[in-house]
Amino acid sequence: MDIEVDYPQLAEDSGNNIAILKELGGARMLVIRLINASFFLLTWEIEEMTVRPMIFNFVSELAQSLKAGIEKVVIYDLDPDGIYSAHVVISDDRENRKYSLDLNVASALTLAVAAKCPVFVREEVFEKRDKESIRKKGEHLQKFFNDIDPDRLTKH
Repeated sequence: MDIEVDYPQLAEDSGNNIAILKELGGARMLVIRLINASFFLLTWEIEEMTVRPMIFNFVSELAQSLKAGIEKVVIYDLDPDGIYSAHVVISDDRENRKYSLDLNVASALTLAVAAKCPVFVREEVFEKRDKESIRKKGEHLQKFFNDIDPDRLTKH
């Protein structure tokens, strides 16, 4: 099942540029780390800065001129390295067909903002993110316990 999320909110956290996607009508969120270039391009689209048309605007207008539309963006996977995968769903009104094209998540989010189309996250992505979070907490705890020096513990 695809869960609709709000457009990205951008922030900086400990020197990292991040996009935060919040579930519409829910409490779940995804935090996606962005490289500087992606962060600035997304910022320009969100803030509708008046710069020359960017590639995302061009692609959106190209689709419209070909009687197609950018219907939605779907974040469909999270790999073990913490990299999200996305695809853009394009509807071709001439042939009444839909196409799903892979695109890196930062570009897909920027295109969604430029095309003013909704963004969705697959339920499985939230589940993988939760499992990965639990695994990392377990590794952190294991390291904590491994670093304990039994000779320095106070006995009661």
